[in-house]
Amino acid sequence: MKQKKIFFSIITPVLNNSKIKNVFRCLRNQTFRNFEHIVIDGGSNKKIIRIFKKNRKNISHLIVEKDNGIYDAINKGIKLSRGKVIGILNADDIYFPETLKLVNKYFSKRKIDYIFGSVLKERLMHGFWPHKIWYKFNVYPAHSCGFFLKKKIHDRLGLYDLNFKYSSDRDFIFRLINTKYRGISSKKNEVFGKF
Repeated sequence: MKQKKIFFSIITPVLNNSKIKNVFRCLRNQTFRNFEHIVIDGGSNKKIIRIFKKNRKNISHLIVEKDNGIYDAINKGIKLSRGKVIGILNADDIYFPETLKLVNKYFSKRKIDYIFGSVLKERLMHGFWPHKIWYKFNVYPAHSCGFFLKKKIHDRLGLYDLNFKYSSDRDFIFRLINTKYRGISSKKNEVFGKF
C-alpha cells in the first residue's frame, strides 16, 4: 500500500520550557491532520522529558541532545523533515485550530513558495514588506507560528546560518527575499497563532 505523503513538517525546538504542553495541545486540536511533528530538545531537565513521554504518540521524531542553540535545533529538524511544507513552532508559541487547514489552502490554490500569517503578540501583527528589509528590522510578523515555506527552498538556499546566533532567521529571510521565490502574507483577519 502506498504511504500518504506528508504535507506539513512542524519543527519545535525546545530547552527546559514546560509551555511545550500547549504546543502538543494545539497540534492535537488542528482540523487539518496531515502533518508530522518533529521535536528537537537541547538537553532539558526530567520534568520536560516526562512531558515528552506523556505525548510520545504525538511526536513523529524526537531528538534529545545538546545543540548549539535554537537555529542548530531547527536545522536538525529540517534535515529530518519529510513534509512538503515546513513550519517552525517554538515551544512557547501556538497555532490556532484552523491554522494548518488555512495554510494548506494557500499552498494548494496559489502559486506561492512561502507565507507569513498574522500573529498575536500583545497586539495583532500583520503584513510582509520585503522591500523594506534594507532599513527596517521587522518586515514580517513572526518567524515562529506565522511562517511556512516549501522544503525545497532549504534544499536550494541552505539552512539557518549558525554564525548569526540571534538573527539567523532574519539572515535566512534576507536570502529568501533576494530570490525569485514567491511569498505573500495572509489576510489580516487570518491569524495563524499566538507568538
